[in-house]
Formats: sequence, C-alpha cells, structure tokens
Amino acid sequence: MLPVPTSSFYGPRTKAPTLSTPPAVIDPVLLAADIRVPAPPIIHGSATSLGETGAGQPIKMRKSHEEFTSRDLEHLLGTVIDINPFMAPRSKIGDRWKEVTEIVQAKGFCQNREPETLKNKASSLLGWVEGGKKQKARSPLGKELDSDPAGFTALSGKLDAIQHLKIQAKDMREDQKAHAKEV
Repeated sequence: MLPVPTSSFYGPRTKAPTLSTPPAVIDPVLLAADIRVPAPPIIHGSATSLGETGAGQPIKMRKSHEEFTSRDLEHLLGTVIDINPFMAPRSKIGDRWKEVTEIVQAKGFCQNREPETLKNKASSLLGWVEGGKKQKARSPLGKELDSDPAGFTALSGKLDAIQHLKIQAKDMREDQKAHAKEV
C-alpha cells in the first residue's frame, strides 16, 4: 500500500494543520474578551474567622520571620554538643536533630522551629569557624553579639567544639559511629 500524499487532503500549497492553528470559525467577541482569571490574593497577616476569602479561596499565609537570639543559639549549640548528631549513623541523623529540637524547646528556646531549621542554623554558624565569616553587624543577632563580647566568645567556643565533633565524625565509618555512641 502506498502512502497518501498530504496534498490530496489539504491542497497543493497548504500546510498540514498544527496544534497552534486556530479553528476556522472564531467568534470575534470571544477574541476581544479577556478570559484570564486573576490569581487569588496572597494576604500576609492573620486569617479571617472563616479562613477563606469571599471567593471561597483559602488565604495563603506566610509564617512570620523570627530572628534567633544569642540565648537561643547558646542553648542550641550546647545541646548539639551534648547530643552530637554528627556521630549518628546516616539513618538516624534526622532522629538526632529531632532530639536536639525537643530538648532545646523543652528549655524554652527556639520555639516553633523545625529540626531542619535548627540543623541549617547550626550549619550556617559553622561557616563562622570554617570560613572565617562573622555575622553581619546590621542583623539583629550581629548587633546583639557586637554589644556582648562575652556572648560572642561563648558562641565561638561552642562552635569550635562542634567543628571538632563534625571533623571527628567525618573521618569515621558508619559502624564506628554506632559503636562510638554506645561507649
């Protein structure tokens, strides 16, 4: 069987229709109308009592940004030293950070923070030690630490200890980590 040429369907000089080809009959009123639907508004702040906008769309709320204080960090870093999540086997690292979060929050610090947030904060603070970076003085924490040299020294000491723990854990195999924590 021979293939049928497209010219027999569409004529000798026309192209085959594509997905972007408009239909043959279009109502000009529809072309002039803007049929786009606006996105639901994003409202920052508290929700209404119904929790919905008038159109029945839920309000998208952003969590309020809350800075860490030097006392939060002091307790976080102290707990990280005690629990040492770096020494956990890979399958237990998340559990150790949950444990760190529970202990710190039981003491009344770092409230409403997720374990991943505390892990990220501890890791970013290690940048002070590893990269020689200092917290920017214009941030609330930087201003607090500039006004309290003893607090800065205490945090630096804890960061040095955590860096040492992290280096120790990096050089150990998984089975050694499990055995080291048992001892």
